[in-house]
Amino acid sequence: MKHRYRGVIIGGSLGLVFAILFYGLVGYFVLDPRPVADQLRVWKFTLTAAVTEQIHRDQMSPEGRFLYLASLPQVESKRAFNQTCSAVTTDTSILGCYIESTKRIYLYHETDVRLDGTEEVMGAHEMLRAAWDRTSPAERKTLLVQLDRVLATNDDKDLKLSDRMTAIRHDDPTDADAELYALVGTEVPNVGTVLDKNYAQYFAKRSVVTALSAHTNAYVIALAKKVDALTTTMDTLNTTIDTEATAFNAAVSTFGSDVTSFNARAERPGGFSSQRQFNVARQALIDRQSALQATADQINGQVDEFNADLTRLNALSKTAASLVKSLNVELEPLPDVLSA
Repeated sequence: MKHRYRGVIIGGSLGLVFAILFYGLVGYFVLDPRPVADQLRVWKFTLTAAVTEQIHRDQMSPEGRFLYLASLPQVESKRAFNQTCSAVTTDTSILGCYIESTKRIYLYHETDVRLDGTEEVMGAHEMLRAAWDRTSPAERKTLLVQLDRVLATNDDKDLKLSDRMTAIRHDDPTDADAELYALVGTEVPNVGTVLDKNYAQYFAKRSVVTALSAHTNAYVIALAKKVDALTTTMDTLNTTIDTEATAFNAAVSTFGSDVTSFNARAERPGGFSSQRQFNVARQALIDRQSALQATADQINGQVDEFNADLTRLNALSKTAASLVKSLNVELEPLPDVLSA
C-alpha cells in the first residue's frame, strides 16, 4: 500500500508537471505562436547543400540560421521563381522574395560565375525580411530612426540607396520599411551602434555579407560605367563629326563652284590676262583642295574611331545582355547608335 501510495504521488507529480508544461506551452503559443511554429518548421525542414552553403557564406548566427530555416528557403529556376514571386511584387529585377502570408523565402538560382555570391546575399536579405516580420512595432520604430539616418547620410553612389528606396516606396509603400532594413543590413558596411547590435543577432560577421554584396555589384557597376563612359565619348565625337562634316560639305560645295568658274574662265579666250595670273589662281585652288582633303582625312579618321567605339559598345551590350539574362532582370533596350 505504501509503495502504491508513493506511486500515486509520483504519478500525480509527473502529471502535474506535464499539465503545467502543456498548459504553459499552450498559453505561450496563444500569446506568441510564431516561435513555436518556427521551431516546428525548422524540425521539418530538410537541409540541402545549397542552403548549407548560403548559411556558411553569409556567416549567419544561430538565430539567423534558425530564422532562415524556419522560412523554408527554396532555390528555384527562373520560370518557377518568377511564377512564385511575381504574385507578391511587380519588381522585375528581383532575385529573391519573402512571402509574409506563408513566411517563406524563395531565391533565384544564380549560375553566372561573374555574379558569384549573389544568391547568398539575397538569402541574407530575405532572412532579414523574415526577422523584420517578427520584430515588434515598438522596436521597428526605434530601428527606423537609425535606418532613415543611414539612408540620409549614405554617400556611396554605387549603392544608390536613395533612388532605390524612392522607387520601392512608389511601387509598394507598405513594403518599404522591411526592404530598407534588409538593404542596409546586407549592403551598407557602416550603420552605427544601434543597427550593428541589432544585425549582430543574425550574423556572426556581417562584414562578410556586405563584402559579398560589394563583390557581386562590382562587375555590374564596372560594366555600367564602361557603357556610360563610352556612350559619352561617342556622343561627343558624333557631335564633332556632324559639325565638321557640315562645315566640310559647305566648303566642298563652294570649292566646286569656284572650280567650275575657274575652268570656264580658263577655257574662255582672254579669261586670264597672263600665264602668271592663271598659275596663281590654279595654285590657290590646288591649295584649297589639299586643305579640304586633309579635313576629309581627319573626319574619316574620326568616323573610324567612332565605328571602333561602336564595335566596343556592341560588345559591351552583348555582355550586358547576357548579364541581364543571368540576373533575371528586364532593362530598357539600349538605343541604336547609327554609324556616321
